[in-house]
Amino acid sequence: MSINTIVAPMTGGPTDGAALDAALAMAGPTNAHIHAIFLHPDPKRVAIPQVGEGMTAAMIDTLIEAAEQRIQSDRGQAQASYDSWRKANDIVEADTPGPRDSVTAQLGVVQGEPNNSLAKIGRTADVVCMTQPSDNDDPELANLVTTALMDTGKLLFLAPNGGKCAPVKSVAVAWNGSREAARAVALAMPMLERADLVTVLAGTSDMLTPAEVNAFVDSLKWHGVNAKPRMFTMNGDQAGRLQAEAMDAGAQVLVLGAYSHSRMREFVFGGVTDDILNAAQMPVLLAH
Repeated sequence: MSINTIVAPMTGGPTDGAALDAALAMAGPTNAHIHAIFLHPDPKRVAIPQVGEGMTAAMIDTLIEAAEQRIQSDRGQAQASYDSWRKANDIVEADTPGPRDSVTAQLGVVQGEPNNSLAKIGRTADVVCMTQPSDNDDPELANLVTTALMDTGKLLFLAPNGGKCAPVKSVAVAWNGSREAARAVALAMPMLERADLVTVLAGTSDMLTPAEVNAFVDSLKWHGVNAKPRMFTMNGDQAGRLQAEAMDAGAQVLVLGAYSHSRMREFVFGGVTDDILNAAQMPVLLAH
């Protein structure tokens, strides 16, 4: 098992290039295929919320035309970012499966409700790569990040805005014994098996003992993973503490099980998911 297919959503915004760089960092070790996709709604759907009582057909047509122009502009920006990234990294284009002796890529355009489109396309890939939205991005990008995490059933690789991702050699795993953490580890296993070092971060408590942490570390070793535990008492800024511990261990990526909005998420790493999504300090690999 390996990471072979990666989806990189594009919106025509300033983070598109960084999202493609993140995808390349994930794709490099296994010569995976990167499917970049420009997602956009039907222009008529964009215009409908703006239609008010008394508007003429000509006025409605003007709204639709404006929406079409905005989408075409964004599509042009996405194409330019993709072309520049592919040329800079000497990436071969491919739109059908074939021998994998190098990273390949393609850019597609999908019209429809963007979140629904991403959910369907993401389910056919191994990883969805995105960048943390910036203040200059369309607010809908944050919704796409949530969709990638909660609705695809696959890993979300989220890179910090403005950061540069390098090929991953050292990984940290945030472990609390939960179902979500176990799922994240299972999906990330191809990366863990390739890593030079995997550090298991665990905030111990009555609900997670050192013996249980060591048992998990041993389970990774049975897979040939070079794993070691790093235990501590969790308090204060949990998301910040996890990332600080990961970076102190030399990890390039933090693997984390993501929680839905329920009280159950308060178990050991409670509240971390939102904090990571809103202010990631390092690349994170999340699964729900």
